Amino acid sequence: MAVKPIMPASRSFASAKTHLFDFVWPAATALWNLRWQVGGFCNVIPDARNELLQARFCEGSGVRGANLRRACIDNTWEAQQEEFARILLVNICAHFEAWCKSLALTFGRPALEKELQTWAGKRNVVDAVNSMRSHVSGPMQGSVEPGYKAQAFYNTSRLEPLMRCYRFFKEARNCLAHDGGLVSTGLCNAYGDWLPHAQPGLMGVKEVPQHSAPVLGVPVALSLRGVVGLTQVCLRLVQIVDAEVSGTLAAEAALCSYLKDKAGPRQVPRHRVKKKLAVLLKHEGIPVSLVTDALVGAAVDRGAIRLV
Repeated sequence: MAVKPIMPASRSFASAKTHLFDFVWPAATALWNLRWQVGGFCNVIPDARNELLQARFCEGSGVRGANLRRACIDNTWEAQQEEFARILLVNICAHFEAWCKSLALTFGRPALEKELQTWAGKRNVVDAVNSMRSHVSGPMQGSVEPGYKAQAFYNTSRLEPLMRCYRFFKEARNCLAHDGGLVSTGLCNAYGDWLPHAQPGLMGVKEVPQHSAPVLGVPVALSLRGVVGLTQVCLRLVQIVDAEVSGTLAAEAALCSYLKDKAGPRQVPRHRVKKKLAVLLKHEGIPVSLVTDALVGAAVDRGAIRLV
């Protein structure tokens, strides 16, 4: 069973990332194949009007107004890949911001939303994590936190390189949304901040997300491969922060909510409660180093399980 994040906000981010790619990759594949089909059709009928192309390729889809000759013949595949990169960039940044907001609200500290998205400034992601860790759970620190911190993705020294990478791409998103797609001073500064950290070893990735050095005032250049790399950077940030807060009372509440049946507390035989609890947690993707009496007690106290 693959390890899942402990916090609901982190699980929602991972799920949203999967759903996003379930759209982007089939859509890109479909466009690639449509280009070949339209191109082949136009080779046979060179003077085919757009109405004929629509009748041949759009009939029954409900799509109206598509200029298939321009899309599939005049536009290059590279340009269309960059359009997919823009779609993916806007969406993944939105999902990451939603994670920051949801996690901050889970801990009852809305102000942490901004800190979770930055490295520079008086307070940053490290300060946000320290604030969230102020209410610890003994049972979680003894059983669950060690399991998360033993995972390959966990390394707090990577927070700065990963966050500076995210800030670079987020500034690129801001340019698309607010500056007509032109490179801003903010993007140039973010690039300078990230560049010393843009190394696979420092970031803990196989490949640094593909990118181009920004030039002030010219259109932002994106690659689909690079933005796909950003999604992995965001996931790593989520996983590291999630592991950092896995020993808190909020994480304990989340764990117990996963254990409950829809009808209420799970009935667990008293004489094999630890073994049963270990199986249940493994099924939920929660890495437990050791099921302790304290963890059993927390699950009982929170109404997650009932000993019989």
